[in-house]
Amino acid sequence: DIQIIEFEKYKYIGKTKVCIGRIKVIDHVTGYEKVLNANGRSLGQIDLDVPPTIFETDSVWLQIPRSICENTIEQGHDWMGSLHAAEHAAISSMPLLVLADRNDVGGLATPYHPQIQSACIFIYDGVPGGAGFSLRVFEQPVRLIHSAAAIIQRCICDTGCPACIHSSKCGSGNQPMDKYGALLLLTLISRSSERALVQPTFLKKRHRAIFSQAQKSP
Repeated sequence: DIQIIEFEKYKYIGKTKVCIGRIKVIDHVTGYEKVLNANGRSLGQIDLDVPPTIFETDSVWLQIPRSICENTIEQGHDWMGSLHAAEHAAISSMPLLVLADRNDVGGLATPYHPQIQSACIFIYDGVPGGAGFSLRVFEQPVRLIHSAAAIIQRCICDTGCPACIHSSKCGSGNQPMDKYGALLLLTLISRSSERALVQPTFLKKRHRAIFSQAQKSP
């Protein structure tokens, strides 16, 4: 869970509000899954009874407009899966923007945050007190969106893999995930920025269709 403690400033990418501020992260591990290394087969879930980890840190977050939510759903994509996959792709792109490993930051995607009253993607410094990563991202949000989309576009998998939207740190077992929904979501966020998100001639046929849908959306 994430609670916003202090709101500092904001800017816009088109209709998407990008904010930076102070948050409280409440991370509660309730169990883990045992997996056979040889073939990845699940050996069962192990429950844990441990206290939550609570710390304050800096975060940047994207407040996703309702119109983007409706558009993504109308195109047949899973909304939570699209948000979740976009969050993972954004975290994966962090080493391209700042001197940080993807393990140095955390994230959360939610279809509704009560303090913001809209869908939201948080990306926060994984260090208590903050480490400056969020500030660097806030300074270049368009580049973050472009880099996240590029990670999805360049991966040849069909539904998601560790090279694009899957994360070994995911607390929900990388579920739900909608790879193409995330690509559409990122395209809709970025389409009104100064430069085009993608060059459709270089995309796979499935990607080109998504790009075309986003460009035609009102």
